[in-house]
Amino acid sequence: MYADIGMSRKIPMAFLGGGMSRLLSIILAIAKVKNGIVLIDEVDAGIHYSHMPKVWEGISKAAREFNCQIFATTHSYECLQAAYNGIAQADMAREFRYTRLERDEQETIAQTYTHDVLGAAMSRGWEIR
Repeated sequence: MYADIGMSRKIPMAFLGGGMSRLLSIILAIAKVKNGIVLIDEVDAGIHYSHMPKVWEGISKAAREFNCQIFATTHSYECLQAAYNGIAQADMAREFRYTRLERDEQETIAQTYTHDVLGAAMSRGWEIR
């Protein structure tokens, strides 16, 4: 596969680095399982945080186009901020859900939040990871 990056000729995708290869793999997985589910562990691995809003926007648009549900994990606050921004750019905020695992003394509880609640928590500086 080759990429058009605005030069006089296309260059091999492998020359664009691991982050672009990872994004390509994610987008191709979404296309392959049309009407299905894609699981992405540590979605931000190998991708610079400054590019993550556009990555999330691209993932969201592909998910919409191929009617695919995405389950992604991260431990990164910056990745969650990027998800919030990128998903809004893709106009997918209504479909977005964020699940945080919380522990009490005896069990782990999954708490699910909307895009708006995630944004409010981040604006207040709350711990969201």
